[in-house]
Amino acid sequence: MIKIEFVSLAILFLAGCEEKEITAPIASDQIEFVKLSTDDSSCKLKADPTKVSGAFIIKSKEEYEEHYTCSLMPSAVNLDNYFLLAGYSTINSCAKLKDQQVEATDGKLIYHVQIRQLLCSSIDTVRYSVLIPRTYSSKQIEFDIKTVQ
Repeated sequence: MIKIEFVSLAILFLAGCEEKEITAPIASDQIEFVKLSTDDSSCKLKADPTKVSGAFIIKSKEEYEEHYTCSLMPSAVNLDNYFLLAGYSTINSCAKLKDQQVEATDGKLIYHVQIRQLLCSSIDTVRYSVLIPRTYSSKQIEFDIKTVQ
């Protein structure tokens, strides 16, 4: 009887085993980027009043002109060597841009943005944008926008 129970347990144990591929954790790197000023009222990202947020990948002068209020692209925006990640978020209180980071991981770029929500009764639109080297332009891009207190 003990022998049968042992054999039954061994069969159940082996039947439940699967061959799994063990992989190393995904490495991620912070990449260098250029933060663009969002304070210039003569040249800022357009915000659609019917939407609470927008995220854009801008790789050409035409796309820049479509999404920005200025008629001339500032010299700091060099779309020959860089492309632009830009966006806006409308917050139901006062808010300001707290932090921006760009991370390269597993074949994609993640643009992390933190917006600090402040105490007031105004509605605020926070704009954010960074220039990324063109060497990353073929990667999948993900926007990770968080509001913090």
